[in-house]
Amino acid sequence: MADRPDDAMLKACTGLEGGVVAAGSTCGVVSAGVLCLACDAEPDLLQGGSAAEKEVMERAARLVHWFEDTYGSSLCRDLTGVDFYSKAGQIRYLVPGDKVIPCLLHIRGAMRYLFNNRIPDGNQNANLPSNPATDTGTKPVHCASAVLEGIRRQTGTGNIRLERMAFVLDGGVALSGGVCGALAGAILAVNNVLGLQIRQMSYGSIIGAFARGHANLLTKKTRISCEPFAVGRKVVSDFREIAGGIECRTITGRSFSDWDAFQEYMAGTPPCQDLIESVIRRTSDEVCSLEKRRASLPGQSRGF
Repeated sequence: MADRPDDAMLKACTGLEGGVVAAGSTCGVVSAGVLCLACDAEPDLLQGGSAAEKEVMERAARLVHWFEDTYGSSLCRDLTGVDFYSKAGQIRYLVPGDKVIPCLLHIRGAMRYLFNNRIPDGNQNANLPSNPATDTGTKPVHCASAVLEGIRRQTGTGNIRLERMAFVLDGGVALSGGVCGALAGAILAVNNVLGLQIRQMSYGSIIGAFARGHANLLTKKTRISCEPFAVGRKVVSDFREIAGGIECRTITGRSFSDWDAFQEYMAGTPPCQDLIESVIRRTSDEVCSLEKRRASLPGQSRGF
């Protein structure tokens, strides 16, 4: 739609499905949707700095509110009512179809929303704040972006463009209180290595990868295979253990009305900073291990 395909970002988004590795939090349609909005506004962001980020965050929040008003919730567990970490839940999601079909309709609806609200070609600067020079110069704190940048610096593996766009995941995806940005950043980083190269895969290969991924949510094996959902399951579990939950509203005990309220909170909240640093350390170790294991396995060039 934007005529700027980015296979690397598409690959990184593999783990957002099902509320982040099927954990039931923010719907992957929503989290990927706000990233699409950020990508569409990239020229604005490159010129406008944090003032432009603030405007794009407001645009992303409108997407989340539209999705919630239209479909009733932005959380996968509310939309599907199933537990993907149980065999019965996975079967119920697919059969008889009353769960999976609405998900397809949500994708269609979100794409229509994005198309109708994208910035017109050749008019990228129209949505910039009227005076970006009023920026205070204070660098905002961005959860997912900080995690992605920290992991890239420690491991040498990352995607700078994704780091720039990931600020829209702040505050539980556009300040909605959903999945923590630090966790989303960790999952994106893992999938920088393991994610699916959708455009290079056949339809059958995609279905096979989907089946393997969901089977890995059910396995009791202690050895984690080199596969996006197997590794992502471990990352989510470890994060839940150290943070006490996986959603921003649970971790902070707050909701955020706007960009300024979130930034004020982050500026004076060491626990969130400590959590980000912990996620960077743990996920960097995981990414380094994945790179070594992936290099030793056949058939990894397609991302699974």
